[in-house]
Amino acid sequence: MEDAGDVTDTKPVLGPTVPFGYWIEKRYKSRSSYRNVDLPPQCQDQRWSKIFLPTVLLWAGSQSDVWQISDSALLSAMQDIFDVVYPDLKYTVTFQGSVFGVVRYMLHQSRIILTNHNFTLDHTASR
Repeated sequence: MEDAGDVTDTKPVLGPTVPFGYWIEKRYKSRSSYRNVDLPPQCQDQRWSKIFLPTVLLWAGSQSDVWQISDSALLSAMQDIFDVVYPDLKYTVTFQGSVFGVVRYMLHQSRIILTNHNFTLDHTASR
């Protein structure tokens, strides 16, 4: 028998407690376990992949050390970008939330790809 207080999904809280245009995550996961399906419903559109993510990557690439971006700097930049790309959605990017988790994971994966690519280029050049 399930405990009535056990909430295991990450669907948005809907109803009279959440004003229209807001999205609040019911439950947080570990950062690396978030996927695109965990994002707010409004982020399930082309703006996420065509505008939001590329803009975050451009911002990250403009930092003095792309390998050492602090979480607080990333969070602040993401909130600014989010507010412009999704003006219709009132959402606060948090360290524990889905938006931060998905972007942080994507940046981590991008670094792995770049590191492996650079290693391959360095290794090939030294032959």
